[in-house]
Amino acid sequence: MTCRFLSLSFIVLLLVTGSVPAQTVKFDRAAYSLSPNRILNAHIEIDPVPPAGLFSYGIAVEIVGNDGILGAVRVEPVDELNFDGSLGSGADSAQGDGSAAAKGTINFFDLTVAGFTGAKLGTAQIAGLPSGAYTLHLHPLFTLGPKEQLFVSGDGSVLESGLTFGTATLTVVDEQFAATAVALGQPALDRQRGVATQTVRLTNTGFSTPGAFRIIIGGLPADVRVWNSHGTLPDGRPYIQYEQPLGPGEHADLLIEYHGSGVTAALSPQLAVSEAQVLTPVTEGELVTISPRLRVSDGSCLLEFDSADDRLYWVQYSDNLQNWKTAQPAVIGTGGRIQWFDTGPPRTSSKPLTGGSRYYRLLRVAQ
Repeated sequence: MTCRFLSLSFIVLLLVTGSVPAQTVKFDRAAYSLSPNRILNAHIEIDPVPPAGLFSYGIAVEIVGNDGILGAVRVEPVDELNFDGSLGSGADSAQGDGSAAAKGTINFFDLTVAGFTGAKLGTAQIAGLPSGAYTLHLHPLFTLGPKEQLFVSGDGSVLESGLTFGTATLTVVDEQFAATAVALGQPALDRQRGVATQTVRLTNTGFSTPGAFRIIIGGLPADVRVWNSHGTLPDGRPYIQYEQPLGPGEHADLLIEYHGSGVTAALSPQLAVSEAQVLTPVTEGELVTISPRLRVSDGSCLLEFDSADDRLYWVQYSDNLQNWKTAQPAVIGTGGRIQWFDTGPPRTSSKPLTGGSRYYRLLRVAQ
């Protein structure tokens, strides 16, 4: 990478050297993860911010991998520092494979600006790296010799003597599905519903954003049933699904309901997660009457309806009476009165009443 950085020299050399506290120019994180087809935006900060703000700066970013310096890098200064001395808008910059740099000032022709008082200096944009481990280095950008005054505060103090430059690690891995499901506590008996409930936290630990997740529940005693199961695998293990996108690093809490004499506080199901297809919701059926809903003390909603033992019932819900979603799974008719609780995921997309009103309707279809 070759470039010329001369425009600041006549300004910076006129400024005075003062006694200032030590500052660090660093990345906003100590470690980053990236998939090969994504762009990393690593923010560059100064800590602490000089009391009088910053007048000028010069920084270089370098990426070092196992096979040397690789990848495309660009340093984009914040708007307030995107000036090239007396040459005006657009900081002096250069970029190449494995390294990039920027050198600039505040707009000192604007007499209302004494110094930039923000912590963020700019962003290093990194792309095109193959899988592997890398180290990101920050350096001062000396182009006029080691005594050049690069970092100068708004009151003319030179910051070089106490300035240090940080590093960060970068791991680039192939984009693939990865997720975990972890039980948060032991099953607890819900006497009103006659089931034991257990909260499970689903976390997307991969780099993709699947549209649906399947939580497979194994290791259950023979007399324990997953009451809100969405289905069963060929090997007999029940599963529930979370049918909303979940981005990398995001999580959602789901409620699993168990029924049977083998449900105790010592129940320890074996949880596995796989990517899933969104279940096809029912769109047609006979509308049947639902008794007025009730709010339960835990924030869930209770619906009641009469059922026939040869029918399936799908509860649908809406926030506006226009767009309807279908709760999962279907309810199997018993020939008697059924109580159905909306407890949020995985039965519905969110807990009731968290986003305003929620309306319900019931569709009856033949099995």
